Amino acid sequence: MKAILLAVLALAPAAAALPAPLPLSLDSAPETGAAHGFPPSGEVDETSRGYRLDFDCPSSGPFAPPCPTRVADGAHVFGAPALAVNPSNPRHVAIAALAGTLAGSPTPASRAGTPHALLVSEDGGLTFATTPIPAPQDDLLGEEVALVADDEGNLVLAALWSRRGETGPTVLGVWKLGPFPGTAALASPPAILAPWTEGAVLSRISLSLDDGTVFLAWQEHGLARDARSAHGPSGFVDVAWSTADPAAPWQRLSDEHVMGPCAAASNAHPHRGLLFVACTAQPGLEGERLEIGDIAILALDPAAGNTSYRGRLPFAGDLFLLPADNDRLGLLAFEQRAGDRVRAVFTVSKDGSTWSSARDFGRALREPTDPPAREARILAVTRQATSDTYHVIYQEIPVANQSDPNQGTPLAELAPRVRKQLFAFAGSGELAYRRDLAVDLPENRMRRDPVHGAFNESFAQDRADAIVLFGSREFVAYSDAGSLVVGELRETVSVPLGPSPVPLTPSKTETAITQPPKREFTLPFLLVGGALGAAIVARVLVGRVKVTTKELPAPGEKKP
Repeated sequence: MKAILLAVLALAPAAAALPAPLPLSLDSAPETGAAHGFPPSGEVDETSRGYRLDFDCPSSGPFAPPCPTRVADGAHVFGAPALAVNPSNPRHVAIAALAGTLAGSPTPASRAGTPHALLVSEDGGLTFATTPIPAPQDDLLGEEVALVADDEGNLVLAALWSRRGETGPTVLGVWKLGPFPGTAALASPPAILAPWTEGAVLSRISLSLDDGTVFLAWQEHGLARDARSAHGPSGFVDVAWSTADPAAPWQRLSDEHVMGPCAAASNAHPHRGLLFVACTAQPGLEGERLEIGDIAILALDPAAGNTSYRGRLPFAGDLFLLPADNDRLGLLAFEQRAGDRVRAVFTVSKDGSTWSSARDFGRALREPTDPPAREARILAVTRQATSDTYHVIYQEIPVANQSDPNQGTPLAELAPRVRKQLFAFAGSGELAYRRDLAVDLPENRMRRDPVHGAFNESFAQDRADAIVLFGSREFVAYSDAGSLVVGELRETVSVPLGPSPVPLTPSKTETAITQPPKREFTLPFLLVGGALGAAIVARVLVGRVKVTTKELPAPGEKKP
């Protein structure tokens, strides 16, 4: 398909760029989101914190291009974007995203038609052209997508598909696209790493790079592989990694080496020559002092093809692995709890066996005045090393207010059904800054293609947005009701935030999480993935939140 120009400069004619009636690509992010159903947060005291996180706009004024850029196309409902920047030329930006139309099943995020698309910019994100990502078969629906660029600017793209009538995604393919923009390689079929298997459902694909090797990880559910599934069908994590052999460009774990059983798993993250995965233990997963429901830390040695159990953590929830300070591995466990409470526990480790005292960011994510949340999740997280801050995209779906006198009237359409915020936390766990991203505003809904409806719950079911670091530069992409918002972030640090005080020994309020000696054994593996994320709009809606810590259970104690 011929590329379609998606995002255009402010002076370009809208009719030439987009099919009517959707001139969304001419828009920058709205100036405020607090007036549409969510109360404003308290002001962050920037004098004492000395920290801001803004969109880096090259210019301002009536003739300046929109900033950040909104990417929209009447033929596509974009979502769950994955973002990559060419290291040799940061003006080259690529986004892989869900596209096409909402299919409604087998998952809320399923896309029909052209289920995935690759969006490429050669001017730093001011304009984008789109190329369809072809499915290997006509009857497949899009579910997830992942994208990375290596140090030389070569792109690698992975996509996950489902079949109509099945219970979930079943087909996983990957392309080595080559040098930016890589669109020519899409004319060739992908390497199918996980073909359809009776009873298997795939999820959470992720791509990562380490010393020139590309790792693709994913989770499989509903499988009875071996004696480890004696209690019934289980979940496993499988991995494939690139090789230098043109005849066999991918090496995949054999069935006996997949990791699990796991009820849920994190993204896969390379650290000190190993590939780490965190997973929620199911019956059949062995490890010293490991209990069902604990987080098990597992690692792959790609040179040997073996996996090992590294340790355990007494947490629960959605899991994210990321780099931490001093060449350490970080783990974030996010959990929505009763009474509109959320828990976002962060801890670090040198080798995955002994973990630091944990900090709970959750109290900063919600304020007492925030409306009740039916669903909350973290969509993206990364660490900015230059300031030692952690940046998080957080989403909530509020509980419908049945007592609202506007229920059932056009005025009810003015309240956002989704809330996204961008948080910056200091290494100590303190909130440094937060911005409301002002998604699902009425002016953007009304100018979408009417075929897609005023609002669809599926818009809130894309499970990932994207924050990508390029040296000290930081790029972000997130979804907003079928369109994408893309931009570069800029930090302003007028007062040093101070070093991270996360200790490796217990404090009065926190317990260091230590692990027993490592017990090595061969485990099975599974490609874990992160469907890369969906998009960005920004609103300054600052909030002052005091972060407190609470004592965590020691290993072996019952989880709260």
